[in-house]
Parts: sequence; structure tokens; C-alpha cells
Amino acid sequence: MTAPPAVVHYLWQADSPTQGARGVCGEQWRARSRAEGCLLEGAPEAVIEVAAPGLGASSLAGCWCRTGEKWRASVGPGGGVEWIPVDTAPAA
Repeated sequence: MTAPPAVVHYLWQADSPTQGARGVCGEQWRARSRAEGCLLEGAPEAVIEVAAPGLGASSLAGCWCRTGEKWRASVGPGGGVEWIPVDTAPAA
């Protein structure tokens, strides 16, 4: 069993046909808040992924190592934002 990364960040993205927004937050609640703001302004969907900072193998450039934990959200019929965990397990 692999230990979870010591430091994680939350990568969020909310794109619409006319504009896109994305960012990195240190707290999940903050990433959700930013993404939900975009959804309530008209973005059709938002995604949050958990990632740990890492280094690229060939260039030592900074990168994000995604952990596989991910959520997708949209605005529900009642006007509230609904977050759903996404299964990122590889297909058998």
C-alpha cells in the first residue's frame, strides 16, 4: 500500500463555450467555491482533481502528479451545485 502524498493541492477547471477558468488551491473547500462560482455564472460543468507537486523526469520542470481522486459538478434542477465523485480506476 502506498502512503498518500504529504502535500496535496486541488486543481479545478470550469469551462464554458465562451471562456474558461482554472486554478490551484491548497484547500478543497476553496477549490469548490471557485468552481461553483463559475458554474453559477454559466459554465456547464466543473472538475476538481487532487494532485501532488512533482518534478518532470526529463527536465526537472515542475508538474502536477494527479492522485486519481476527482469530482465533477454541474448545476442541478433546483439551482444548487451537485458534486459527484468520478471513478478514475483503470478499466479491466
